[in-house]
Amino acid sequence: MTATFWAVFAFSAFSRTDARRLVPQNPNNAYRHPRAAMTACLTSRYLLPLGSFMLAFWASALSLAEPLDKYQHLKRLSLDLRDKLPLYEEYIALDALAKVPDSTVDAYLASDDFAAVAERFHADLLWPSLTLTKLTTPAYHLVERGGKGLAYDIGGASGAKRRRSWRGDADIQCLDELQTAFETRTDPTPLRIPIPKKTWLDNGKEIRQEGYVLVRPYWDPTREVKVCAYAAQEAMQTPVYDSAGNLKRETDKNSPNYGQPVLASCIDGDGVINPLCGCGPNLRTCFGPGVEAEVQAQLAAQLLRLIKDHTLGDQPYSEMLTTERVWTNGAIQYWSKYLALSTSLNREFNRPSLGDAAIPDTVSFTDKTWRLAERNRDDKGQPVNTGHSGILTLPGYSLRFQTNRSRANHFRSVFTRQYFVPPESPVDPGPCSDTAQDLTERCVCRGCHQLLEPLAAYWGVVSEGGSALISDRSVFPLFRAECAPEEAGLGFDGANYDMLALRSEFCPRFWVSDPGQQNPGVLRPFQFAYVPEGETPSAVLDDLHLTIHTHLQTGPKPLADKIIANGQFHRAMVLHLFRFLMGREMDIDPNSATSELALLNTLSAEFQQHDHFKTLVKRIVMLPQYALYPGATQPGGQQ
Repeated sequence: MTATFWAVFAFSAFSRTDARRLVPQNPNNAYRHPRAAMTACLTSRYLLPLGSFMLAFWASALSLAEPLDKYQHLKRLSLDLRDKLPLYEEYIALDALAKVPDSTVDAYLASDDFAAVAERFHADLLWPSLTLTKLTTPAYHLVERGGKGLAYDIGGASGAKRRRSWRGDADIQCLDELQTAFETRTDPTPLRIPIPKKTWLDNGKEIRQEGYVLVRPYWDPTREVKVCAYAAQEAMQTPVYDSAGNLKRETDKNSPNYGQPVLASCIDGDGVINPLCGCGPNLRTCFGPGVEAEVQAQLAAQLLRLIKDHTLGDQPYSEMLTTERVWTNGAIQYWSKYLALSTSLNREFNRPSLGDAAIPDTVSFTDKTWRLAERNRDDKGQPVNTGHSGILTLPGYSLRFQTNRSRANHFRSVFTRQYFVPPESPVDPGPCSDTAQDLTERCVCRGCHQLLEPLAAYWGVVSEGGSALISDRSVFPLFRAECAPEEAGLGFDGANYDMLALRSEFCPRFWVSDPGQQNPGVLRPFQFAYVPEGETPSAVLDDLHLTIHTHLQTGPKPLADKIIANGQFHRAMVLHLFRFLMGREMDIDPNSATSELALLNTLSAEFQQHDHFKTLVKRIVMLPQYALYPGATQPGGQQ
């Protein structure tokens, strides 16, 4: 505490002296004044990293409720709006002026430095980093197994079954020899299968070892890299054979594919155990070195770039929650077109959906040029309500908050400044159930969940544990009979093959498939708000679940429209920005001598009317209380 006091003392003493003595009088002889030198050291090394909240604490502790002089005011504006100290010339230019001119604030707000500050402000609210989000299973990750310079192969313990399907033993690596021999098939689909260079038996099990091939990978098409030949196989689908080795054919006479060979995809869960499947042309279905980190970074940048349009551009600020516009580039498009398909369904589900921004036929992962696109469009480019809404359905939000409850909770805490608080008493007087599967009916839990579940339902159009929309009822019907437990007698042959694959992967991921759960066969978000086809929702559901049922079909746009129209959004963002710039919370206690409730009402009403972020920033930094020491308040909350 003593060290802290002397640090504050040095800073406050520095702030009270003539500003011209505290800045370099000669740019080549900077900080020759000993107190200025000490203060510069403290400011750059300790005070700036600690941030405005520590300054607020210090100011409050020392009761520094006195106004800053014009030089100190300039310094504060520069630190808050540009994250750096003013230049020597800026201090000199202020000598002949009574105060910091509006033009200086305008220049700061127009600077690239402010753009970075605005981005950090929003990043602090939305936490867009996806570095801890795994976009696929290791069975689709290529690594240099055995050391640098050797061939790329599928790595990781989770990739063991894929390596085993190729070579008979997961620990066997391909040879550091060029693969030259291949078996070529054309019927029913083209295949080019490496012929092993070595084979042997190990306890009766055949072990196979191939060489490498040279491939120009999508992440760096300017060079060739070694890739184990099995991993480099280019087939995207393969024929299905029965246990006797016979080609399976569609046996359902009602199927348009009747009599045609049954084909299996190489990019679903079965693809990782299919020895005929590799990483596709140019390794397009596998994540190369650094690719996952690059996709994560691009998705986070996509969200922040859209916000930038509404903070620094001319787009209304509130429309960042509702716009159908989206920024995209080659890396994101490549991920959506190819890499997002390469996963098992116990990982993130990010497959392209109806209503997503259109993806060109040809995309390049190395193309980082940003382009605007439109969402909520059908295959012909016509408007269709699929549920997309501004930043709220971007992968940077959906993957950061992976359940509908967490998405709704973060939305509520950031954009309305309301928070869920557990009840004071663990006793619920009822009537309620201690074992209800529906948390809106479970004792104690219902206190929050009767509010949370209707909010979470707005994200029912988005996959949990992913970013793909699940609003296309041709793919995600509200009820799928084959996912109900009583339909479990499906076999592996004939027409049932695809259905079984659907059941074994999709059913437990998206539909209620546990016989002990309520409403088996129903799409999971609708589990407690399902209305059977042909029935009237109001006749089946109570008021709460009728509301949930309605919200599940809209996406989050109506929720965003509501808080924008009623002023909650603008009021919340005023509070966030005030805290960010002032280094303290706004005093909104109506009984406080320094209450700023009237100021909050005024700023919120103004902001709702002009809906312009930089205008609000300027309004706050021009307030009388901003010209006090950070964290200090002024009686009456002057406006």
